[in-house]
Amino acid sequence: MGDRGNIKLISEYGEPIYFYTHWTAYRLPEIVAKGLDNGIGRWSDEDYLNRIIFQALLEGDDSQLSYGIGTREAGDSWRLVEVDHKKQEVTMYERVYDEDYGNSHFIPVSAPYSFTDFVKAYLSVEVSA
Repeated sequence: MGDRGNIKLISEYGEPIYFYTHWTAYRLPEIVAKGLDNGIGRWSDEDYLNRIIFQALLEGDDSQLSYGIGTREAGDSWRLVEVDHKKQEVTMYERVYDEDYGNSHFIPVSAPYSFTDFVKAYLSVEVSA
């Protein structure tokens, strides 16, 4: 089975990057918030911030399974958390299927959060950006 999800990182300069998790989609909002909180001094440096968010996703796991980095979303994921570097916003999406499960697409399940508001909402910490 699994609990598959993606973090979509929208670059200010090029194509998006996707981080994939096979087992922790249910925790993606908390993971992204932790990465943003850990990287607060790098919010305007997307290369560093992307790495910091990926470290939060791994949480010390050094196995050869469970996580990936790509240029497209994993088709079997149900949750997508989108980090837009230029706007400094995070939006959450969930996959919905048509009646016969033949087609699917993501729909937003949150309005865009500022980085600060997202960290406050999903980590319950004070943020001084």
